[in-house]
Amino acid sequence: MSVAGDKIPAFAYVVCDITPSMHAELKMSDAMPTPDQRSYYGYHRTFGIYFEVIDYGRLLADAKRRNRVFFDRLNLMDAQLP
Repeated sequence: MSVAGDKIPAFAYVVCDITPSMHAELKMSDAMPTPDQRSYYGYHRTFGIYFEVIDYGRLLADAKRRNRVFFDRLNLMDAQLP
């Protein structure tokens, strides 16, 4: 039986409200902001983890935009969407 080595990359996704203090922490950890400053990404060398921190509001807005045609076909109104 073989065990996966520590060279296998890992991916971590964090969905949260990016508050001013979270912005500060992400900047201190060398995370790179996206152009809209509503998510960050980076690579943690010690743990070998690629990470993304995504603002909840951005995630929701992107999902609504991406699925608009589907929602329209189902006759779902914006009031019914969270």
